Amino acid sequence: MATNIKSSIQAWIQDKIGIGENRDRLQLLSKRLNSLAVLQQMTLPVHLPLSEQLQDDALQLVGLTRADVCLAIHRSDPMFRYPLQHHGGQLEVTLAEYVVAGHGAATVVASMASGAERLLDFGCGYGRVSRFLRQALPDIAIHGLDPKASAMAFQQDTLGLMPHSDGLTYDLLFAGSVFTHLSPLDFQAALKDVVALLRPGGKALITLHPFIDKGYQVFDSTEESALPELEDNLNESDYVSAYCSRDFLDAALLDSCPTASVEVLDGKLFGGSQVYIAIKL
Repeated sequence: MATNIKSSIQAWIQDKIGIGENRDRLQLLSKRLNSLAVLQQMTLPVHLPLSEQLQDDALQLVGLTRADVCLAIHRSDPMFRYPLQHHGGQLEVTLAEYVVAGHGAATVVASMASGAERLLDFGCGYGRVSRFLRQALPDIAIHGLDPKASAMAFQQDTLGLMPHSDGLTYDLLFAGSVFTHLSPLDFQAALKDVVALLRPGGKALITLHPFIDKGYQVFDSTEESALPELEDNLNESDYVSAYCSRDFLDAALLDSCPTASVEVLDGKLFGGSQVYIAIKL
């Protein structure tokens, strides 16, 4: 009798904390939701059907119109889809955040663009910032580079962004929300790539999570892992959520370019949470 009671209590506790039967049910529910999300993704148009009024309202927040900026959003843009999920499907709030973040970043980049002839959006994605860079800097040749083929195709076909070509170097490079998703080794390798892509005297503007006290920390949860149905999703082992210390950044930069200077741009945040780091060769 006592053994049966103990087993019943143990099973009840396990179910409550997700170890027993409830865990299996949650796993099945998660798989079912993921499968439905994949099927839904297959039915979406390439450009999400956002009304003109919705676009007008969002662009008005930054003093622009649809004549100034193309606000087509790709169906697999995680910078739109993940906030949309976070906000429970509130399109107005999500699009407003998207526009304000992209325009704000372009404004900061433009403030560093004096004398620049060619700019690279490094890790350009589906154009959250690129579209506003083209509006803010019409006289500068703006190129994009991203590992996602669908993102590059969308940028070229819809937003008119020029792709990076081997051998090109740049006066100015922007890497928004790129180094915040790399392992320590990939961070160091990407920083070397950035230095190699800049002309002598060139400048880079990267964004990072606020510095931690020591070392480098990596977490698995990202917008990519939360939306497995999106096309061209990056491998979870290669795309993480990363936080580094100022000492780590300085050491990585010293290894990449000992003569480079670095400055944290106080009072400015990318997307409301990431700090801007200006690097000059």
